[in-house]
Amino acid sequence: TLEGQSVTDEQGSFLTDSLAELRGATGLRYRLQATVVEGNGDVAVAVAEGRVPPTTRLAALRLPSRLVPSDQRSLVELLALDIDGQPVAGTQIIVEVFPLGATDEPPLLVRQATTDATGRSSVQLVQLRPGEYEVVATIGDGPQAQERLWVYGARFAGWSVADGEVAVVAERDSYRPGEVATLLVAAPI
Repeated sequence: TLEGQSVTDEQGSFLTDSLAELRGATGLRYRLQATVVEGNGDVAVAVAEGRVPPTTRLAALRLPSRLVPSDQRSLVELLALDIDGQPVAGTQIIVEVFPLGATDEPPLLVRQATTDATGRSSVQLVQLRPGEYEVVATIGDGPQAQERLWVYGARFAGWSVADGEVAVVAERDSYRPGEVATLLVAAPI
């Protein structure tokens, strides 16, 4: 139990660093009760409950190409960071692959990797059937990092675009002058 007192400033606000002590690897539930005594003696009580998420380590992922032919394997590059954004060595990262929109169901594929001295690692996925996937990376019960992966193959037309619409998907976010872009034209035909 953490307890403390503080006096508000002229705008009625106060700061406390007591909650920083709650930061942990497993996350915690909290109940915050504030009792306010006004200058005239009136008392008001407010209660809030919530959860402090685990924030000691965060996973990041990058797909060198978010477009992959169905006869090739995709690479997933991983990075573990601490709360200050610094790389963390020796951290286990779980990578899961889900069909698009089905992250609440069991994953199609699970891979594990342990980061090296620079906080980096990578995993290779098996060949996947044509379609759209969510690649999710996590460290423990921390927040998820997600990227979308498109696997294309002959005569596949099950892209998640509305009838009469077309989506153009680039294999990555940016290109340098002179580089060749690979594009997927996704149409429901």
